[in-house]
Amino acid sequence: MDRLKEQLYENYLSTHFGSVRAVDPDAFESYARHYRAVFSPLLPAARDARIVEVGCGLGHFLHFLKSEGYANHWGIDIGREQIDFCRENVTPQVSLVPNTAAFLDERRGQYDAIVFLDVLEHLEDDLLLVILKAAKEALVPGGRVIVSVPNAACVTALMTRYGDLTHRRLFTEGSLSQLFRTVGFTGVEMLPNEKKVIHSFRSRPERWLWGLRDRLVRWLLAEFYRHLMEGAIPRVQTINLIGVGRRPERVGL
Repeated sequence: MDRLKEQLYENYLSTHFGSVRAVDPDAFESYARHYRAVFSPLLPAARDARIVEVGCGLGHFLHFLKSEGYANHWGIDIGREQIDFCRENVTPQVSLVPNTAAFLDERRGQYDAIVFLDVLEHLEDDLLLVILKAAKEALVPGGRVIVSVPNAACVTALMTRYGDLTHRRLFTEGSLSQLFRTVGFTGVEMLPNEKKVIHSFRSRPERWLWGLRDRLVRWLLAEFYRHLMEGAIPRVQTINLIGVGRRPERVGL
């Protein structure tokens, strides 16, 4: 890890992450509602499923897992500030892990699901394959990896890419699918992920106008891509992109 990146991660919570993720109870519940709507269909149905979140940050997703009754949840992170916060405010089931690949290598065939939310965009090229291959081996056969990354097809992509000094890349449906298939995941899916701001509408016409504006903006974006890319329109244009892949049922694939 280079010197700049090491210093950035040493104080990531106090210098950046804490300013973009609210930590009051309402914020945690707001994220839980979003995760329930978007991620619940992707997670194992059994509440005793073994789920680890890589890069758990301030614990918003762990709070959701805990509230949904997933008793065998676990979170890991390379930042001591994040782990201390999670342990004190969310769940004791967290670990400070400086080497994610080594952690996963030591737990082959243990997890039903491994979750990476806003993590892969921070990794150097040589770590992407190493960590995802370790994640595949840490899954049970048929287990799944669930990833959310910034979407390069979103109109705000440049703001996302350069809004954090630790970002190294964005992804598209094509590049994330390519990465998953290179590692050996099967049943690869690409899905939208966008946490909408909750608005309080004073009247039904105001709600209708907001919905009309939302549809108009999305239509304009589709036309923008159609004009510039000669019909090669990204299917997913939300701020974030979800990728889901499964470890093959047959061991050794």
